[in-house]
Amino acid sequence: MPRRQETVVLENSSAARYLAIAAKAMTNLGWKIISSTTTEVVAESPMSFGRNTWGELISVYAINKTAEITSTSKGTVLFDWGRNRKNIGYLKSQVEVLQPSWPAEEPLPAEQAEAGAEEQQYVFGRPKEHKNFLHIFIPRGDFFITPLIIELNLAVFIIMVACGVNFFAPEVADLLQWGGNFKPLVLSGQWWRLFTCMFLHSGIIHVAFNMYALFFIGVYLEPLLGRLRFATAYIAAGLLSSLASTWWHTENLVSVGASGAVFGLYGVFLALLTTNIIDKHARQSLMTSVGIFVFYNLFYGFSHKEVDNSAHIGGLLGGLLIGYIYYFSFKEPSSKKNRSVSALVAAGTLIIAALFLTRSKDDNLKFEEKYNAFILLQNEAQGPLQDAANTSDSVLETKLREISLPDWKKAQRVMDSTAAFKLSPAYARKRELTGRYASLRIEHIELIIKAIDESAANPSKYTKQIDEVVKKMEHLVEEINKP
Repeated sequence: MPRRQETVVLENSSAARYLAIAAKAMTNLGWKIISSTTTEVVAESPMSFGRNTWGELISVYAINKTAEITSTSKGTVLFDWGRNRKNIGYLKSQVEVLQPSWPAEEPLPAEQAEAGAEEQQYVFGRPKEHKNFLHIFIPRGDFFITPLIIELNLAVFIIMVACGVNFFAPEVADLLQWGGNFKPLVLSGQWWRLFTCMFLHSGIIHVAFNMYALFFIGVYLEPLLGRLRFATAYIAAGLLSSLASTWWHTENLVSVGASGAVFGLYGVFLALLTTNIIDKHARQSLMTSVGIFVFYNLFYGFSHKEVDNSAHIGGLLGGLLIGYIYYFSFKEPSSKKNRSVSALVAAGTLIIAALFLTRSKDDNLKFEEKYNAFILLQNEAQGPLQDAANTSDSVLETKLREISLPDWKKAQRVMDSTAAFKLSPAYARKRELTGRYASLRIEHIELIIKAIDESAANPSKYTKQIDEVVKKMEHLVEEINKP
């Protein structure tokens, strides 16, 4: 997140006096002091277009003869457009105005210290400091699960690329092979794809944006939830987003990405921001920042067909529900209650998944296998007719009786064996049309055999019937091949 820090040398003032002046300067600027100790005071700027402030957190840390002034943007802000620099400038200017008339030594007003102490529990004053870029990948303290998830996603992507998957735009077949969410396969028994698809991405840009969004929500949410609730929320929201994608889509597409799980975490945060467990002074700016992220990405998804917005919405709604369930564990915090509520969320998610998969299970994949067998028999059965021009009538009749007719009857039995399959409407239609097509093919072969047998007596006796059957077959082929 954007951040700016400046150091001030305290030549004519003690650290305590400078903190007292800084606190007064913050109040004069209309900033809300949300945390204060003997060495640091933290304030939040208002949401103001006139002053060009967007709820930044400004802190002054003073000890010995130096003071560090830091302004940090909150939420998922990518660019501060100079706001952090201006905030520090405003504060330093106001301190310079107050300093000459300020008493030689005056500690931080007691009422400000008490106000800050009352609001320490869930104040998002200073997100985790990161010494450098690589530091964000080190699991530690209350920022442990987030870097692990980021590393796992990146590791999977690196392994995929090392195995030959395209770095920028992987082929759909590759994503499917690695475990992408593909409805026909999921509903035919490969339920594990609902989980594996959460760790696959369609290129470096896709994984980079998702990990960026995960990092920024993790910085705030993991310290608040703790490791167990955070990890449970991520996996549960991811599974719910995969289920939503599977339920929503009627066309066969492969869905991948961590964005459904990430949207779920933003949903959890949004839910908690509507309750009283988060410091009221931080709620407005955080709600605005998170809301902008959610609505922008949903809008982007609706305007780009390649984005699986059903997974985003499913993850978001799942996260909101999880957030409100978690709310009750904050009323009486305890490790036992955290474990219980996490178990409740996990069990509820698994029950929803089991009910959906049981009721939605189909035999589409098995039908595809049968259909492929049908096509192979069709190719064998058509062989004698394709060589008819170079074959005598007697040889053709023999081949039709011994090859074509038996193969078409086998093909018809293959379709008949799928009668009890539970199929989607599209596949059920394909089964019905293919069965009728096989019956017409058998009728067509039988008519040709009769025509050859009786050609000496009446050469054109069956011509009209054969033509009518051919027209019906051509029409069925067009219907079968319609998308």
